[in-house]
Order: sequence, then C-alpha cells, then structure tokens
Amino acid sequence: MVYGQGEAEISFQEELLKSGLARTQQAGVECPNQIAFENAQRLAIASKAGIWGQIK
Repeated sequence: MVYGQGEAEISFQEELLKSGLARTQQAGVECPNQIAFENAQRLAIASKAGIWGQIK
C-alpha cells in the first residue's frame, strides 16, 4: 500500500489487477481484500485490459 493524493491508500495488487497485468487465484487462503481484488479483475476483464485482451 502507498498513500496517494489526499492520503488515500493505493494497493499495488489492485492496480495490477485493474490493468490486466495479474489475475486472482483461489488458493484457499483468506484475504481481507479478496472482494476488492475480484472487482478489480472484473473491471479488467470487462475492458479487455492486459492479459484479458489476449483471451479469445
């Protein structure tokens, strides 16, 4: 996490997911940010960003 403008926290993992440069994995480990990460991945899929633009 880093702090952006106005002291808002920015998650590197979430930004990678939004950009389609990473994907979530169901590993059976509970993550407190799982919902945010899944939503970020859904945005990338919908916009066909990064790796999601290559899937046919």
